[in-house]
Amino acid sequence: MASLLPEQHSQLRSKAASVAKLTERSRSAGVGKVEIDLLFIIDVTDSMQPYIDEAKSSMRNVVDEITNRYGDNAALRLAVMAYRDIEDVKPREVLDFTSSVDKCTRFIAKLRACTTTAPVPEDCKDNKSWKADWPEDLTGAMKDSTNLRWRSKTRCAIVITDAPCHGKEFYSMTNWGRADRDAANAGTSTDGWVRNGAVIEGSTGTIKADEVDNHPNGDPRGLDPRRVVLDLRRCNVDLHFFRVYYHTDVMVEQLAGAYDKPARGYPGGFKYKLHVHEMGCDTSLFVGNVLKSVNRSLSSSSARSTFGQQSGVTSFMNTKRKFRPSLTSIAVGALEEEGQAAEEPAEPDEQGWGPKETVEVFTATSKGKSVGTLEIRVQERPFSEGAMRVASYAKCEAACRHQAILMGLTTRATPTFVIKEAKKKGAKHNSKEALLADLDSLKAAQALAAKWNDEVPGARIEFLNGFALHFPNRACEDSSWLAAEPKLPDEEFVKFNNNAGYVEVSDDAELPNCFSHWTWQQTNAEIMVLDMQGVVRSDGTYCCTDPQVQHSDTSRYGHGNLGQKGMADFFAAHRCGDMCRALNLRPPDEATVVSTPTVVATLIPELAQVVPDDQQKPVNFGNGPIERPSWVPDHDVYRCQIRASAKCQARGGQKFNLVHRRHHCRACGNVTCDACSPGRMPLPYSETPGELQRVCLACSSRFTGVHLEKT
Repeated sequence: MASLLPEQHSQLRSKAASVAKLTERSRSAGVGKVEIDLLFIIDVTDSMQPYIDEAKSSMRNVVDEITNRYGDNAALRLAVMAYRDIEDVKPREVLDFTSSVDKCTRFIAKLRACTTTAPVPEDCKDNKSWKADWPEDLTGAMKDSTNLRWRSKTRCAIVITDAPCHGKEFYSMTNWGRADRDAANAGTSTDGWVRNGAVIEGSTGTIKADEVDNHPNGDPRGLDPRRVVLDLRRCNVDLHFFRVYYHTDVMVEQLAGAYDKPARGYPGGFKYKLHVHEMGCDTSLFVGNVLKSVNRSLSSSSARSTFGQQSGVTSFMNTKRKFRPSLTSIAVGALEEEGQAAEEPAEPDEQGWGPKETVEVFTATSKGKSVGTLEIRVQERPFSEGAMRVASYAKCEAACRHQAILMGLTTRATPTFVIKEAKKKGAKHNSKEALLADLDSLKAAQALAAKWNDEVPGARIEFLNGFALHFPNRACEDSSWLAAEPKLPDEEFVKFNNNAGYVEVSDDAELPNCFSHWTWQQTNAEIMVLDMQGVVRSDGTYCCTDPQVQHSDTSRYGHGNLGQKGMADFFAAHRCGDMCRALNLRPPDEATVVSTPTVVATLIPELAQVVPDDQQKPVNFGNGPIERPSWVPDHDVYRCQIRASAKCQARGGQKFNLVHRRHHCRACGNVTCDACSPGRMPLPYSETPGELQRVCLACSSRFTGVHLEKT
């Protein structure tokens, strides 16, 4: 990169020093600190010895990997819940949370995969069919896990088992028959079912539930595993299953249906998902699966924490549109306290779609003007929510689907799109100005992504186009302006970072986090693109949505722009990896030279218009600094001398007056109108180093080759 002038070096060092100081303050306040409670719920019956051995040998590697990724910010506590069956002499062996890795390793080393079946219970002595069964007491183990000393913000529980819990609804008899056939093919048994390589007598022909489960009607203590996983969720525990064998598939499906379901009256329910990681017989996948589980739990807990800080019952009211079901009694009470009359909800159709509504569509480049109208329907229930907005699906009516495709809102393959509604009330969150500010942020992020894609081959980042929708017929102002965007590809959605100090550290997150760091350095510590979130396509492209620009001028880019505070929180949590080092990126306390100055457009419409990144070029001052020009006296000029803009009023013969005022170009000294001097750039002789000075179109073209036309 070309060198900066001494004054610009000073300006950059000043900005970097300010961010570095804020970064240290953020670290002292705990921003970027990672506290993790990691629980292993392990089946320790006969068939699980290889997995116990792997856990014992890999525990140190797990801790080392987490430490390498998070450094001094990591605080990890470990716990183990080893379980067998209800009737076993030792049904449970428990190690509560400890920060000692050696203590955890020694505990696991003492575990033995065995079935220590107690004598036949008194009430079963007359039951000749009673025997050691296949299901284990996972339900009881998960219930006991809720009583451990959970403390950290991030709470991750990993279940490792090859057997389902008790209850015939949690396993498939087809699978038991499949196990019988597998054993027969292996020469172990031809007419009985097999448990851990041993033939169990009493089963021939069709296998029945009571032949494989002593408690086919469910847990004898009255515990329902679907309610137990909800208890874990209430403890803010993220649940992960390592899939060892297909016998557990039905159970996991049942538990996921309960665990993933949004809780009534609590939108945070969207933040929980039971994750399944393939493992099979390959125990070498243990460390990688544990790290994936921890990373996903960190991402989920960060989102829940941000949600809890920024929302509440009253701020979520505007997500209940007039066609949605009635609010809860608490919500209605909150509305009545504010003196608002509750609207009579209209019923959605049988598929959950609301009534037909007309919307006006605005884009990032439409300069505040509508590009057309559409007729759409919005789905009754949101499918997800973030810290500041809830997201729902919408679809266009048949008559205007082609128009939506031309706008880029939908495609023929994906006729639905996503709308997002702010949780909080007021014009700051629900207005044309607020949404256009967000579109301005998106536009700046897209421009920087285009430059990144040119300069960093093989690391492509794209941002979905954004739209603002106006519902003119809605009575409530807070729900009449909504954001919209195309639907993301059907891949796993990941939040890589945010503007509150969360930074994902998985391998997939290195590239988007590096991009955030690069935007700060590329723009001379002026801009940073955060809230990197989206999916990774099959070709490796990062398809992201809803970014938030952090700018040193907090009046721009919407209320999510926290300025240098947002940048500092990112640096407090970010650890530069190989990609950052390859691009020569530096943290604020080491930053020196970034890039050459550029001419930028002034903020002239109702929102700032960003110069397209491919039009920004370095300023060329020639062989030496230009000298301060002599100004043409005001009284010698009656009309603009430049007349380079199509909007120059001098072209129509108009003279300067109280409204149409004179301006001087600081580079050539000529008198110019406002339309012919939209550019600003730092000049070597500025009294304040790095200060942006007004330049006319002729000078900006002379220095950069770019013609800046005022919009």
